[in-house]
Amino acid sequence: MAGRVPEFQITLKVEFDGDVNVGQIADIVKIKPTLCQSYRDAGYTRIGHKKLPAAWWYAYPSPREYKPGWKLNERIEEFFDLFSPDGLAVLSDFVRRNGGSVALAVNIYFFGGHVPEMCICGRAKDFLYLLNADIMINMNEENA
Repeated sequence: MAGRVPEFQITLKVEFDGDVNVGQIADIVKIKPTLCQSYRDAGYTRIGHKKLPAAWWYAYPSPREYKPGWKLNERIEEFFDLFSPDGLAVLSDFVRRNGGSVALAVNIYFFGGHVPEMCICGRAKDFLYLLNADIMINMNEENA
């Protein structure tokens, strides 16, 4: 078990606290979303009854799959290579003009204490900066 390669799942989350046509994002970035939900259809949180945002999410490699690797930076670069560079710049402008937010959620499973390299630099950093994206990293150790 100690020799298993860590696994990564990355989700780009674009959200708006208002009525924005989130369906346009797929046209901008040329990628079919995992989730595309209007503000009207978003519903409310279960306990606090707070309104959920309009959302456009894309999970890679899928909502149920993970990609092996030892370096977070390489997985982020690979993720953003799926998008056209022009699409990311247009997406950034669309989000800014409509008061939205962008977050990159990274789920990582590692095994037997063998943690992947967690650096974010170069192109990966540039993509996150271009989108003014928050990054959320969830580390999960599997010992079984």
